[in-house]
Amino acid sequence: MSANRALRYAAGAAVLAVASGSAGWIVFRPGAERLGWGALGWGLMTAIGVGTGAWLASAYGAIGTGFLKPIVTGILCRLAATLGGALAAAAVGQGALRGFLAGLGVGFVPLVVYETVYFSWAGRPRERDRTESEG
Repeated sequence: MSANRALRYAAGAAVLAVASGSAGWIVFRPGAERLGWGALGWGLMTAIGVGTGAWLASAYGAIGTGFLKPIVTGILCRLAATLGGALAAAAVGQGALRGFLAGLGVGFVPLVVYETVYFSWAGRPRERDRTESEG
C-alpha cells in the first residue's frame, strides 16, 4: 500500500473539488435556501469521493479484496448520502431538492472523471518500465 499515492490522489481531488464547487456556485447562482442544500450535496459527494478515492489509491495493486473494499464502500456511501439528503431536502421543499441535486452533481461528476483518469494512468506502464523489459 502506498501512502504517497493516496496523498497525491487526495491533493489533486481536493483541488478539483474546490474548483468544481466554485464553478457550481458561479454557474447556478443559488439563493440562500438552495445554497445551503447545494453546499450539503457538494460537501457529501466531495468528502466521500476524496476519502474513498484516497483509500482506493493506497490499496491500488493489492491482491484480493483490498481494492474492492474502497470501491464498494464509496458506492454505498454515495447511495446513502444521496437518498438521505434527497429525502430531507424533499421534506423541506421550497427548492431545496433542486439545490441538493445540483450540489450532488457538482461534487460527484468531476471527481468520478478525475478518479477514472487517475487510475487509468496509474495502470499504464511507465516509459522506464518498458525500456527495462525490452533490453
